[in-house]
Amino acid sequence: MLLQRLRGSLKTQEGQLTLGLCALIVLLMGGYGAVLIVEQQQALREDAERHGLELARGLSLIGATAVLDNLFVMQEALTSRAGRDPDILSVLVVDRDRMVIASDNPMQIGEILADAAIQRAMAGGREFVLEQKDAQGRDTLAVFEPLRADGTLLGWIRVDLSLERAWREAYRTLWKQLLATVCLLVVALYVFLKMVRRLKGALHQSEKKYRQLWETSTDAVIFMDTDRRIRFANPAIADVFGYAPEEVIGRDIAMLQPERLRQGHRDGVTRYMRTGVKKVNWRATELVGLRKDGTEVPIEIAFSDMQMDGKHWFVGFMRDITERKKAEEALHQSEERLRQSQKMEAIGMLAGGIAHDFNNLLTAITGYSELLLGQMQPDSRARKNAEGIRKAAFRAASLTQQLLAFSRRQILTSKVLNLNAVVMDLEPMLRRLIGEDIEIKIVPGSALGQVQADLSQIEQIVLNLVVNARDAMPKGGRLTIETANVEWDETYAGRHETFQPGSYVLVAVSDTGCGMDEPTRSRIFEPFFTTKEPGKGTGLGLATVYGIVKQSDGYVWVYSEPGQGSVFKIYLPRLKHVSDKGSTEAGRALPPRGTETILLVEDEEFVRTLVGDIFEENGYTVLRASHSDEAFRISGQHEGPIHLVVTDVVLPGMSGRELAERLASSRPKMKVLYISGYTDDAVVRHGVLAESVAFLQKPFTPEVLLRKVREVLEASVNRSMT
Repeated sequence: MLLQRLRGSLKTQEGQLTLGLCALIVLLMGGYGAVLIVEQQQALREDAERHGLELARGLSLIGATAVLDNLFVMQEALTSRAGRDPDILSVLVVDRDRMVIASDNPMQIGEILADAAIQRAMAGGREFVLEQKDAQGRDTLAVFEPLRADGTLLGWIRVDLSLERAWREAYRTLWKQLLATVCLLVVALYVFLKMVRRLKGALHQSEKKYRQLWETSTDAVIFMDTDRRIRFANPAIADVFGYAPEEVIGRDIAMLQPERLRQGHRDGVTRYMRTGVKKVNWRATELVGLRKDGTEVPIEIAFSDMQMDGKHWFVGFMRDITERKKAEEALHQSEERLRQSQKMEAIGMLAGGIAHDFNNLLTAITGYSELLLGQMQPDSRARKNAEGIRKAAFRAASLTQQLLAFSRRQILTSKVLNLNAVVMDLEPMLRRLIGEDIEIKIVPGSALGQVQADLSQIEQIVLNLVVNARDAMPKGGRLTIETANVEWDETYAGRHETFQPGSYVLVAVSDTGCGMDEPTRSRIFEPFFTTKEPGKGTGLGLATVYGIVKQSDGYVWVYSEPGQGSVFKIYLPRLKHVSDKGSTEAGRALPPRGTETILLVEDEEFVRTLVGDIFEENGYTVLRASHSDEAFRISGQHEGPIHLVVTDVVLPGMSGRELAERLASSRPKMKVLYISGYTDDAVVRHGVLAESVAFLQKPFTPEVLLRKVREVLEASVNRSMT
């Protein structure tokens, strides 16, 4: 029955069209199948290559020395591993002379790999993969992984994998695809023919359905004559303009337009009737409509003209786009916040890089000025000049620290804090700072949660915000500091794109000062942006607040209006579980001198010279290296103990952490002190210093350096690694 229907349908125009369409689809699917098999073959080949490399690397982990010294053990391992994988044709070990010294097939032992392509690839000394055919003509992959010991190439692991299963899988997939396509075409043909018959029936009811569509449309639709009189309107006009259809029929369309737009539309219709030239509002565009209650509504409107019954008519389609405009505005605000965030990130990267370079320079300036002062007599006339150099260097170091804070590349020493206690401890200083004409009020939150943060940095946040509030109230006012527990749910966080739901501790600093307008508020966290008079601010105070908060995984939000004051809100993640680690070590005076041997690794020559001279002048034996390779050479040649390695975190070719870890393998008792201007290295994870890592931030004075060295050397626990 079905075949008879199909045979009859193919004689019709629709059937012939369907047949042609099916033929085209078959051709397209055939091409797609060819592409699919090539892509799948490539993917399966890559899987095989990856599998072979992983196997080879795993076998290489046994150790090159063990492979060459105990070939029997390796022989057993190769046989066992190859037998577990049907795709592995063979696994063997080749020495540097390309001779097989171990294999899952004992008959291969002693063979020489004479293939020219293999010889060229092995000469490179790196892992490689070759696609070739074996003796039986099968497609295979040969995976070579180098065996090394102490950086010396000793041999190779070779894994041969069959690609036959991959090809079979690819062809199987192709046939499945083609079978599915044929089935789909048969069903599509049947459905298409049924749809044709249904469409023929639907044509007879088009007028009825057209009217139903007209009346049920969510867009307001009107017919207008050349006199701009509305002759027909659908029910949706009530939703858009508030009028029932009968209220607008026969009236001028001006009733739906604000006064300022009426003349323009009237002139446009007149011009079109005279010249046939359409105006902008003749096509789909956004305009403003006038509702029955007198309010304006944003609409999208489009007009077209038509001839009917010998008369000229205009058809207008109007849609309320209030919600769309709200969404567009929200999107605009979101994009603006994103652009601001990207700009702040770019500025932060620049500031961090500048601070890093300056810290190296300031280390030398502060260090040499301290050495000069130590060599001068108290009544020396040049002493005042040297003290001026030192003072200027310390001021520059303070600025770089603020840049690092903004760029989130400073080093934080985190501990569990109660922000109520932090604020209350600062209160005496804050009262002296703001003066007598400003009233200060502290409102501590009850049962306040604890946070993980750097105490000095949190204090700096509060001080910077208080100073900013003070400067905004030159004639006095009221300053309030509040703390509270805050919960952000999904709904609240959804209104603030950068916020994450969770539990937070709030610190809010509000003032009754002059406030800010929107352009100023949008830039207050940019470094060097200030509204203060020249010479009265660096423009880094709020930038520092922003950087510290972000580096502490928190958020900062500001609310301000001109003449209404400002509120800065700091949100820091609230700890769920707090462990009491007890009090920190009490400070003690450490002797600055010593007799130990120190390996100094620093790529900046002037810093290396300064630090090395400081160590030698204070009794230490110093081994100096400018990079990691030189450090390894010096360590290997030095016969005595090396008690401490002092290394920059960022070195050419290798990080300071990697250097320390490799040196520890031969000198396990050697301790490590890291120095750096800033780092994103693993030594400092996200800028937070681990307790077991000894770290000294540049710039530093000779005294600070010597005390830190004694602290590390005399520590009972090796703090070199974490």
